[in-house]
Amino acid sequence: MKNKIIFLIVSIFSVLFCDVVYASEDLFINSRKVKMNQSEIQNLQNLGFLDSEIYNMTQEEFDNNKNLNSVLVSQDTKYYKTISYRIKNSNLLLNTLNSNDNNVLYYSEEISEEEYNNPSNSEILPQDQFTHEIVNTEYKQMTASISWVSNSYYRYKNSLKWKKEPKTRSNDIISIGIDSTVSAVPSSKTFNMTYMVSDNSTTYCYPKTVSNVTRWESSPNGVAGIFPLPPNSSSYKTMNIEIYMYFNVQKLQTTTINTLNAYGDYKHAQKKFTLNPSFDFGVGLDRTISFGVSVSPSIVESFDSITTSHATASGINW
Repeated sequence: MKNKIIFLIVSIFSVLFCDVVYASEDLFINSRKVKMNQSEIQNLQNLGFLDSEIYNMTQEEFDNNKNLNSVLVSQDTKYYKTISYRIKNSNLLLNTLNSNDNNVLYYSEEISEEEYNNPSNSEILPQDQFTHEIVNTEYKQMTASISWVSNSYYRYKNSLKWKKEPKTRSNDIISIGIDSTVSAVPSSKTFNMTYMVSDNSTTYCYPKTVSNVTRWESSPNGVAGIFPLPPNSSSYKTMNIEIYMYFNVQKLQTTTINTLNAYGDYKHAQKKFTLNPSFDFGVGLDRTISFGVSVSPSIVESFDSITTSHATASGINW
C-alpha cells in the first residue's frame, strides 16, 4: 500500500512543480527523469527516503541506493512552527528602528500534524495584538529514521522539509546525534538539498540539488553539517526546500547492542551573519547542535531551537 503513495502524489507534484512525469503500475519516472520500479521504490522507502525525496531524486543518488535491501526499523516525525515578531511602540522613531531585521524576535514550538497541515491564520493572542507585530511564520517538519542495511551497519537519516518558505536565507545546520555505543562511518556521510527554482519572467520551474555542505563536524556524540540556504533574487524564486543527511553507524563494542537511538536536530538562522573560520559547531553531550566558546553570543542567538526528532530501535540483537 505504501508503495502506491508515490504514484498518488504524481499529479499534485506535476501541477506544483511544472513537471511532466509518467506513472504506471510498474514504472515511475520522477522529476529528474529517473526511472524506478516498485521494488526499487520500496528499497528507498526502507532507507528512510520520503516520497517527495524520491520524487526529486537524482540519478546518482538513486543508483547509490536502489539495490540496498534494507529494513526500516524506526522513524519519527515532528512538526514545528516558528513565529518572528517585533514589539510595537508608540514612539515612531523606535518603530522605525525596530523595523530592522536584527530587532526581530522569534520563538519556535512543536505542533501537531493537524495544525501543520491546517495552519492558523491568527498567530497573535488577543492580549498581544496591540503590542506585537508578526513578521513571518514558518512551518517545517523533521523526520529521523534508523534502517538496517547489513550485519555490520545501520543507517541513520534526518530529513527537514519546509512547508512555508523561510524568510531569512543564511547558513543553517543539520545534525544527527548518536549513542556512545556506535560511531559514524566517515565515508558514508551524505548531504542533499533539493529545491524548486521558478523563473519570475516565465512559468518554467525546475528542481535543483546541492550535495555538498560548507563544513562537516563530527564527534563521538554525532555529526553536523553547515550549509547556505538558496537565496531568492529579482529574476527567480527558490521554494519547496528539502534537506536531508545520512550516514552509516558501526559498533564500538563487542557485546550485543539491543537499542539504537538517532536524534535529528536542525538550527535555522533567523538573522543573517557572515560565516568565518572561527565559527565552531558540533553535536553536544545532549545529542543536539551546540556551539563552541569562540562563537559570539550574538551569532548563537541568531539561530532558533527546536526539539529533536528521535528514532529509537529497541529489541534488536546487534
